[in-house]
Amino acid sequence: MPNPNPSPSPSPRPSPNPNPNPNPNPKVVDTLTDTDYVSVIDFASNAVAYAPPGGGVDLVQATEANLAEIKTWIDGVRASGTTNFNDAFAKAWEVFRASDASGASSGCNKVLLFLTDGKPNEPWGDEQYAEVKKQAAELGPNPTAPTPSPAQALTLTPALTLTRRAS
Repeated sequence: MPNPNPSPSPSPRPSPNPNPNPNPNPKVVDTLTDTDYVSVIDFASNAVAYAPPGGGVDLVQATEANLAEIKTWIDGVRASGTTNFNDAFAKAWEVFRASDASGASSGCNKVLLFLTDGKPNEPWGDEQYAEVKKQAAELGPNPTAPTPSPAQALTLTPALTLTRRAS
């Protein structure tokens, strides 16, 4: 005799992700407008900053064309190497300083969005955090603004995204 109260069938398994290594960074890029200035830094064993064709490591205005190029660049990022936080932050400070020197900036506060998929390959502790705060304070949120307090020091806008290649 059939069971009058059959248990529900198990829910189907979710379909596999069509992109097994989705890169969320284009979603962040989509939030920018042409009043923003931006760069992206890819880091693993070393750090590489996005540079527009024929350009340097300055921040670039977040125009529709520049954002399309940045997304294409991000799509080309491939997993490799280690997780070198030190090199990533060194490249970030280089980009911010080069942009301040060249005037490639909106003049707004600076923001640093640090994305990683792993633990650093080198020791990372209080000394390294203190160095990040020191570098951020030296840059200031705006070159013409007064030096920020330590609490403000990590609220670095123009936007700069660091992303680590998954290994």
